[in-house]
Amino acid sequence: MKNRIFQNIFLACMAVSLVSGGCILTALFRHRPGATLVDLFTPLLCVLVLVIALALVLAAWLSKTIVEPLERIDVQNPDERYVYEELRPLVQRISGQNRQLQQKMDELKVEHARQDAMRREFTANVSHELKTPLTSISGYAELIQGGVVKPEDVPRFAGTIYSEAQRLIVLVNDIIRLSRLEDQDVRQEQQSIDLLALCRETASYLEAAAQKQQVQLVVQGQSEQIRGIYQIAEEIVYNLCDNAIKYNKPGGSVTVTVSDRAGRPLIEVRDTGIGIPQQELGRVFERFYRVDKSHSKELGGTGLGLSIVKHGANYLEADLEIESQEGVGTAIRVVFPETQEETPQIPAI
Repeated sequence: MKNRIFQNIFLACMAVSLVSGGCILTALFRHRPGATLVDLFTPLLCVLVLVIALALVLAAWLSKTIVEPLERIDVQNPDERYVYEELRPLVQRISGQNRQLQQKMDELKVEHARQDAMRREFTANVSHELKTPLTSISGYAELIQGGVVKPEDVPRFAGTIYSEAQRLIVLVNDIIRLSRLEDQDVRQEQQSIDLLALCRETASYLEAAAQKQQVQLVVQGQSEQIRGIYQIAEEIVYNLCDNAIKYNKPGGSVTVTVSDRAGRPLIEVRDTGIGIPQQELGRVFERFYRVDKSHSKELGGTGLGLSIVKHGANYLEADLEIESQEGVGTAIRVVFPETQEETPQIPAI
């Protein structure tokens, strides 16, 4: 930067000095009307040397005067006390940018630590969730292989192996589904989705489970349209309803309502189940997090259902709201973005 400033100032000084030298030569010609350029060679040479020398001196002095205050600025820790008044806005701007960068770096460090902790927790949880059914499968299979199981007990042992294998399949499928949602790796075209029809279709899949739990499953509301990926929207509704049925009470109910809030389509899944403690509400969407771990094991939950709901909602740019009271029930709402009406295409004439 200093060399470039020096070059620019030198050229400017040369131009000014040449103009001045031209004025001097003009005055000499007027003073000696009959003189030629040969006669004035020596004065001309002297003027040229003087011009170059003056330009060099002025360029060196001016570039040093301009650059030296800039070079004294400590970019990492700028201090307004050691610069000219004219440079203080620059120093203040550098200080502000440094503070922003430092704040961003601190936030990234915190986020990195949080993500690293979540990764370790996820790895530990996956290992535990996979190890439990695999141990059960291995143990029962070993007993059957060793011939120590009575013939009449073989079907029961085989049934246990089958159920544990199915549990593994569900868990692996949930992990794959969650991974794809996190990586935004869902290669399907968006389409117009009728939320009321979607909820009714999803509820039909869960009707048998609801009857088994002695829970009434009701879908109500109005037809609302969104644009999105059908499979993701279906998984959101399925997991919300599935959780609401599993953690309900005999004789309870699950009500799915489709409505509109200020132009934003909304799905609410409300149950009369066991509820969630207030201190746990902030963690229910974490992977493998269970409020009632023993009850979850009995019902065969993987602990990934609400996490899939969260990531699916993020993918569809929807907001999640939750409210719950222990012993009374839980309500979770999915608020989708405002529906944008497609502008009709005007045919070209």
